[in-house]
Amino acid sequence: ARMRETLGALAQARFIEGGAAISRRVLDEVGRARVVMAFVPMRRGGRLMEADITDLLDGVVTAGKRLALARGTSDGGVEACEVGEDWRGEVVESALKGVMEPAATARRVAAAEIDVVIVPGLAFDAMGGRLGRGKGFYDRFLGELKDSARIPKPALIGVCLEEQVVGEVPREGHDVLVGCVVTDVRTMRVAALGT
Repeated sequence: ARMRETLGALAQARFIEGGAAISRRVLDEVGRARVVMAFVPMRRGGRLMEADITDLLDGVVTAGKRLALARGTSDGGVEACEVGEDWRGEVVESALKGVMEPAATARRVAAAEIDVVIVPGLAFDAMGGRLGRGKGFYDRFLGELKDSARIPKPALIGVCLEEQVVGEVPREGHDVLVGCVVTDVRTMRVAALGT
């Protein structure tokens, strides 16, 4: 609840400027990736609620990579769906207020095709721990990636404003750590997928 208050008090310019810096840093991290999965930044009442990484989404498609965006599933999980250069025209508001996701007609991308997953979170810690928004949307998806037979595993990159980095995120046995946390001021390489 405290982090939600912190984010709610930030000026919109902070989400925009911080998101632009995060986007530049992450684009450096996704170098050879062919398929990048990400998310459309959440808004509530027209206000950004997380870093505006739209520059990252644009940069991925401009670099000729395939972009997959997160879409909620009927069972409360997340799946990756491919969008094109005009990704803004290919997303619709989901049943969850403020969440934009690919339309129902978007092609699903198999987990085995994904090279990098850009992971949202309410907070991250220096060990790669992630605190979601409490609905568990990403937890199952990240667990499936961890347990898949694919070698190498996709890189998991957590993105957040520097204000969202905390000393330690509460963790349970099923939680999957991200391998890298990128903020607007630093990149922390922290853990291998599945550790």
